[in-house]
Amino acid sequence: MSGFVGVVVSDPWLQSQFTQVELRTLNSKFVSLKNQIGKITVEDLPTLLTKLKAFKEDEIREMLRELGSDSSSDVSFEEFLKVRNL
Repeated sequence: MSGFVGVVVSDPWLQSQFTQVELRTLNSKFVSLKNQIGKITVEDLPTLLTKLKAFKEDEIREMLRELGSDSSSDVSFEEFLKVRNL
């Protein structure tokens, strides 16, 4: 019998901010939002997070500016969660 395997996040604080159901849902959305070459860049985030109805696009752009994010950088699932949780 196999055990339950959930979405694991290396940052304990970040892990505690979401239930396993939320993490599985967000991970599924993250995977489905990747571009044709299998990546999400910082530049992609405003449009993608707007689709998730997390924030308005201008709010997301302002947050990313404050974080000093390079728009060509790839975004990991954990970075996606951090921006989503701002």
